[in-house]
Amino acid sequence: MTDDRLKYDLDYYRNQEQREKDSATTGGSLQFEITPDPPQPLTEAEKPSLMDSMSWGLAFGCLCITMIPGFIAVNVLHLRSLDLLIPLGFFCSIPLFFFIVFNKHQKRLHHLEELKSIRNVASTRSLSESTVTLLGSFEETVLRLPGILALVSESVKQAEQEYRENAFAPYWDAVEQATRHLGSFNGDVQLLSQNTQKYYTTLNNRKHTFPSIRKMSGCIPDATPVLSELRRVVRMGQTNYQFAAIWEQRKTREVLIAGFRTLGEAIDNLGASVEKSISQLNVSLTSAMGALAEAQISTRDAIEAQTKQHGTMLDNIQRHREPTSPFSPPN
Repeated sequence: MTDDRLKYDLDYYRNQEQREKDSATTGGSLQFEITPDPPQPLTEAEKPSLMDSMSWGLAFGCLCITMIPGFIAVNVLHLRSLDLLIPLGFFCSIPLFFFIVFNKHQKRLHHLEELKSIRNVASTRSLSESTVTLLGSFEETVLRLPGILALVSESVKQAEQEYRENAFAPYWDAVEQATRHLGSFNGDVQLLSQNTQKYYTTLNNRKHTFPSIRKMSGCIPDATPVLSELRRVVRMGQTNYQFAAIWEQRKTREVLIAGFRTLGEAIDNLGASVEKSISQLNVSLTSAMGALAEAQISTRDAIEAQTKQHGTMLDNIQRHREPTSPFSPPN
């Protein structure tokens, strides 16, 4: 890395760090954050060579500077010949050259360490922002699932009503609508599974303030009753020859529902696909990495609660109040 590039990167990250500090003071700080890793020294591969701080221009400059004392020395000694001028200037420039090179090298090392530290903070900040976005997406998706499942249930009820009224085409329209809603539900469950894996992977073995998502997963509705109702209503139409005749015309129609090519494939296989997606989500939530991340969160929360309780007890003692206990009888 050249000196100009190093200076540019340092100025860029310093300005970015200052903007983030200004944003934090004006209320723009993140709700949850990942703590940056402690500053690490440069590895041998990251350290620049001493040769990188040397240049012919620097050597020539040192030689020119030391020529001045050479001229003075020659004049003081009253030498008529300038034969000693260049050798004297050369030998005088050697220690000056290496002194400047060493100082330049140390300054370069300091700047590289500072750049590495600032980059680490900036990278952690960016990771915190993306994880906050991921957490928000997870919450929104979880809250959206009950409404989607309610739409599936309404469409199933509508289909059953159309069946009772012998409305052949409207019946299959309602079944198709229920299948489309179920496809949206399946896609959101798969998204939750992916976000769960990303969330745990990001927070694994990191110090952070992010909450547990396993508690939020308890808000995911059970799709089993709705799937059973949909299968029952579809079976009613398939076993009635009048409705089945319409079905034979529609089942090969090309659609785009949860990755299935035709309506028949979607209706026949989407229920099993939803069950598989929910199972995969449970696997993601109970994986070894997930269990480790949740254990870290639980330990952190327990320590914070204990620290807060000790602080309250100490405050009570300092104020000569009796400390409250969960086993104390009510007043």
